[in-house]
Amino acid sequence: MLKPQPGTGSAAVLANIPTGGSFRADEMSYDPTDQVVLVANDAEGFLTFLHAAGASSSVAANFYYSDNAVGKAATVSGHATAGGGIEQPVWDPRSDLFYQAVPAGASAGFIDVFTPAGKLVKTYPVPGCDGGPTGLALGRNATFMGACGNGGAVVETGSGHVRRIVSGVGGADEIWFNPGDGNFYFAISGGPSLGVVNGDNDHVVTVLSGHGGHSVAAYAGNNHIFQPESNGSGIAVYASS
Repeated sequence: MLKPQPGTGSAAVLANIPTGGSFRADEMSYDPTDQVVLVANDAEGFLTFLHAAGASSSVAANFYYSDNAVGKAATVSGHATAGGGIEQPVWDPRSDLFYQAVPAGASAGFIDVFTPAGKLVKTYPVPGCDGGPTGLALGRNATFMGACGNGGAVVETGSGHVRRIVSGVGGADEIWFNPGDGNFYFAISGGPSLGVVNGDNDHVVTVLSGHGGHSVAAYAGNNHIFQPESNGSGIAVYASS
């Protein structure tokens, strides 16, 4: 176990950029080519695209779903969330597009596809993904992995075709792909805590028990996997074998 330690350095706040909501911004993704950050305001139903370069950081665009809770006109008429909020986005360097997970609630979940300028260009339905997709990560075989209540959805990046639902790793929030070992890591709250799926053949490698947590990250340099524990005991560190 790795316990959090107080920082020893210092940092300066370059900018404080309001996204226009009253509740927290939830999950984010970064596009280093265009230097744009996509921020999802989950509870309020809108997205913010930020210029991320230096001290001049500012809002580039917003996208408001038609059921947003901040009283804004829909950016695309009639285009609502699925009723489950807005979750993890990911940027794809091959297409230079953002892919935004919009999980199922009252209706089926989907993935929205945006340009770095914030324009909606297509929507991929994700049939069979119960309650999801929540987490979304980009693998190396032109596929995404989406987190569902009943497993992981393998989705082709170009077409949006759902190849399969990988059972055994359901209930995750965020997903991380580690290029170092080629695995997807599923952050599952409660026990079990961490699901591992081989990114080449979409088979479950293992499911580890523990306290679990909503987020996960991997460092490809040594294939260590980091997951904050939901009971506040610290950060669990796993080594990929």
